[in-house]
Amino acid sequence: MARPPIPLHLNIAQKQDILRLEKEFSEAGRHRWADRCRAIIFRADGYGLEETSMLVRRPASTVKDWNRSYRKTGLRSLKPKTKTRGRKKKLGSHERLLLTKAIERGPRACGINGSVWTSPIVADYIMKRWGVKYHPGHVRKLLHELGFSVQFPREKLALASKKAQETWMNETYPEIKKTPDD
Repeated sequence: MARPPIPLHLNIAQKQDILRLEKEFSEAGRHRWADRCRAIIFRADGYGLEETSMLVRRPASTVKDWNRSYRKTGLRSLKPKTKTRGRKKKLGSHERLLLTKAIERGPRACGINGSVWTSPIVADYIMKRWGVKYHPGHVRKLLHELGFSVQFPREKLALASKKAQETWMNETYPEIKKTPDD
């Protein structure tokens, strides 16, 4: 049989600190941390574990962990331990800067045969240069973060002269074109 939860008691100053922190997190858009604060306040107001988990829309086990953590370390448990979430970036800011410059110079300047960067080519370049493996699909995300966009080759030459094209079609081409008489 499970033990009944130990009630959480907060004095007025503690409750005000938690409410202030909850407001700070909500205004900053850090809703996960604001939910922690709300859960502690609900538990201190006498709400049960299941009720609290429904109110903050989190699993009861998570609310229980938050409650246990608050009992151990107090207000510190409600503050984020890191500035960011997620996995650490594979390439640091210096490597990203070098990659940006390499892409701007072009593949030939980097010793790659070809005139266009593609995701597999960039992934291969990163692997050779820094020993970091990227999936070509994720290279697109990386390039987007660096400010690059997907480019498609033009069907017509950018520097082509309309007059030169017309001259070739009307004069040169008929002269070199094979005819059935030949």
